[in-house]
Amino acid sequence: MSSRTEPDPFPSPLHRLEVAARSHVGRHRDNNEDSLLVGHLGRDERHLFDLPATSYLARSGEWFAAVCDGMGGEAGGEVASRLATVVLDAELKRRPRSASLRMASEALTGALVTAARTIAEAAREPSLKRMGTTATAAVVVQGQLVFAQVGDSRAYLFRGGKLTQLTEDQTLVAHLRKNGHPSDGDLAGLSNVILQALGTSTHLDVVVGAVELAPRDLVLLCSDGLTGPVTDEEIAHILSRPAPLDVRVDALVAAANTAGGPDNISCVLLDYLGLSLA
Repeated sequence: MSSRTEPDPFPSPLHRLEVAARSHVGRHRDNNEDSLLVGHLGRDERHLFDLPATSYLARSGEWFAAVCDGMGGEAGGEVASRLATVVLDAELKRRPRSASLRMASEALTGALVTAARTIAEAAREPSLKRMGTTATAAVVVQGQLVFAQVGDSRAYLFRGGKLTQLTEDQTLVAHLRKNGHPSDGDLAGLSNVILQALGTSTHLDVVVGAVELAPRDLVLLCSDGLTGPVTDEEIAHILSRPAPLDVRVDALVAAANTAGGPDNISCVLLDYLGLSLA
């Protein structure tokens, strides 16, 4: 008796997307403390970005991505952000491709908590003391975007010409503004103060959200090296261009460098293409 499995005559639909990513040191930093990750749920396959300028383009189904912006010490920021991507990859690639939204949310939260613990343990080394990293990660599963954030790296949705910030900056300035602080002038020296980061916060509050995707939606994950010098209006203008995805990512990085490039610049851009029977 044959044990051969017959192919399913009615295969489940796949959710297709394109991914392009770029990380650049900027114009005023000696090293790049950002790390990017693009990977595939349930597969031992990953793309870690550790060169000053790297572009990547892929088409597939249930992908995850992350942007991490490291901080602390001469080498600590690089180590922290790199550790975060390695742990996120290891945790998420074990998850089934058919994960539910709840499972995806729990997976992202658990992976970030594990990354925070790993970074904190590594920071016991004196040369890495006080290192940490922001992390904004997202999973595209069943046509939904599930995202999780610690720190101030952002997630955006670009739909129909409109750019919407999905995350809230976990910074002291954002907190004060949200609570009615009367004067921006008093906040000038606080722009780099974040309220939590992986590895430095004893209590971690991972903020998770979800949004249903429509065909041709763009999702942007980025570090503050982009959003600091480049306005949301400029970002929207670049994303609206009829150009290949990787060209638009390059344009985002170029805009940040043209505006001074004060920090490392990292972007992951996802184009949701909709359903396709496979």
